[in-house]
Amino acid sequence: MVNIKKQIPNSITLGNLTCGLFAIISIFKFELEMAAFLIILAAFLDFFDGFVARLLKVDGALGKQLDSLADMVTFGLAPALILNALVSFEHPYLSYSFVLVALMSAFRLAKFNIDTRQTNSFIGVPTPFNAMLTISWIFIDHPIKDYIFSNEIGFTIYCIVVSYLLVSELKLPALKFKKGQSYFWLLIIFIVTIVSFFFVKWLSIPIAFILYLISPIMEPMIDKKGV
Repeated sequence: MVNIKKQIPNSITLGNLTCGLFAIISIFKFELEMAAFLIILAAFLDFFDGFVARLLKVDGALGKQLDSLADMVTFGLAPALILNALVSFEHPYLSYSFVLVALMSAFRLAKFNIDTRQTNSFIGVPTPFNAMLTISWIFIDHPIKDYIFSNEIGFTIYCIVVSYLLVSELKLPALKFKKGQSYFWLLIIFIVTIVSFFFVKWLSIPIAFILYLISPIMEPMIDKKGV
């Protein structure tokens, strides 16, 4: 019975990996919207595998390693391939800037597995958050998208920036239900994202991403006000 319980969160993690593999197949077929749907589904599975493991009290080293391997495919490789698919310019070198995103995703996930500081918070942008930002560009119709994906310099700068954020020392709130952890700023981000979606559609995701990045500034201010 104990062994069956241990495999429940692992099965959810493998569901995440399955979504990632089918997302990659969809990208090769240039079915980017289907790939986006699969990555979103994987993000839900990625959240719940850890939640279920803690709930059943079966979280361990195997689950942690398996989770990172699945995340590398779904939130590292697949988003990088989406960036490549969205590029509308030809350049012998700069168009391959997307590779940096995959490489830094791998580095970030390996670092996470051995970094004891990331128990109640994240150091650097988590790969699922970066993946959500990436898939939003599939649906966004805004001049900023043209600047990023139709401009060699813009695309290169974008890839460098998001890659740096993945491995940066920026301390960010984690989506983990633990006693004593504040979720007020995350709740604000969630509400702003939902409300802004009705006005600017998928552009709300980059807005949420920016709000998440400024969490280290906003959370201390909120705590001082006693919220």
